[in-house]
Amino acid sequence: RPVSFNRRGHAGALTSARFNLFGTTADLHAAVERCAHHFPAACIGLWGASAGSALVVRYLGEHGDAARVGAAVAVSAGYDVAVCCARSMSFFDSGFLGKIKRFFLERNAELLQARNAAAWEGAMSATNTHQLMVRCAPFTGPLDEPPLDFRAFLRRTNPVGVIDGVRRPLLCMNAIDDPVARVENAREWAATVRASRYSVLLITPFGGHCGFYRGVLPVNASDVVGVQFLKAALSDARAVEACRAEEPAPPASKRWLTDPCPWEQ
Repeated sequence: RPVSFNRRGHAGALTSARFNLFGTTADLHAAVERCAHHFPAACIGLWGASAGSALVVRYLGEHGDAARVGAAVAVSAGYDVAVCCARSMSFFDSGFLGKIKRFFLERNAELLQARNAAAWEGAMSATNTHQLMVRCAPFTGPLDEPPLDFRAFLRRTNPVGVIDGVRRPLLCMNAIDDPVARVENAREWAATVRASRYSVLLITPFGGHCGFYRGVLPVNASDVVGVQFLKAALSDARAVEACRAEEPAPPASKRWLTDPCPWEQ
């Protein structure tokens, strides 16, 4: 049974002046709990692609042993969000930039300007997606908290800050020719992913944001491999037990990024 989770502002206009280009783990947690409540016999698997992969890994890392899912797949992950957008090829980056501005900033202009007009103006004047992400940081935190700067945004959003807290089977898929999620992102974190007994990293020659298509009648290989992984992982009795466990108190994240972050302007 597929369930689609949309980050704030993705399915429609914002109802509050808060959004995150990578999504918010508290929202994903609420969605997982709702699914578990309505389908108590289900064993839940998560699937995130591109920006969605960051949310999936961040969720697993924050919740660790308490995550009420059995397994997950992260396709075309960028890993360290402090640098991944800055590495995208300019042709694709410029295409994303205009769409993100129209999708999140322009159609929610009145709401966002009421919260932080300077941040909205700065984001609208961004010349690349990394700069846009930095300047949107003040909109990512709760409304009753002071605006976040980029470093605080990374502490709350960056999946690599909590990747060592993952306690569920996780398949990460990347492609060498991906012009958006560049393969160097994956290679920088390959040792960390492969050192975990819960994670596996698959790097293919072709695919990524251009599609992992194979065959005369193209089939997306990431769909095939990802579903095979989830079916195998979710058939394990331990995965079923994790999905049906009583909900414990959400754990605190175990590790934060503390190193200086490049490209903060």
